[in-house]
Amino acid sequence: MNAAASVARLCVALLILCYFAPSAAALEDGCTVPGDSLEHACAVAVYPDGSFDWDYMKANIPYINYVRDRMEAQLYLLVTTQTTGAGGTEYTITIVGQRQFTGMNDTLVWCSKPTDSYDAARSDVVRTLKMGLVRYVARTPIGARIAITYRGAAKPTDVN
Repeated sequence: MNAAASVARLCVALLILCYFAPSAAALEDGCTVPGDSLEHACAVAVYPDGSFDWDYMKANIPYINYVRDRMEAQLYLLVTTQTTGAGGTEYTITIVGQRQFTGMNDTLVWCSKPTDSYDAARSDVVRTLKMGLVRYVARTPIGARIAITYRGAAKPTDVN
């Protein structure tokens, strides 16, 4: 066998390996599952902690994975509450990045009014949490499926 044939076979082998290898984003996140399973396997792993209705959160934020071991999580999520002087509740959402999100921490605060129902308050806490999770989810294959909408009535205007 001559040298040219050996080089050609090596090139073909490398092309085949490159074609079937997982994407760079998948390798970065540790995701190696092909197809539709990639989305679920590459979802951000979250360890929820604190005083909140986690079943409600799981039902309304299905695009993240919930883990039972804090050390396996990419995000440690702590929700704490305290009563405000007006009689509402202040929810503090602390997001601590772990593994590839180390150093990417955030704290979000949302306050309910004393007249807010429990359902309205937890819905707004989940809405606030969704906004906080965007920066992490955007770094996964699921980020391509996230849509951000504005519900206000304001129209864009030019600024001089």
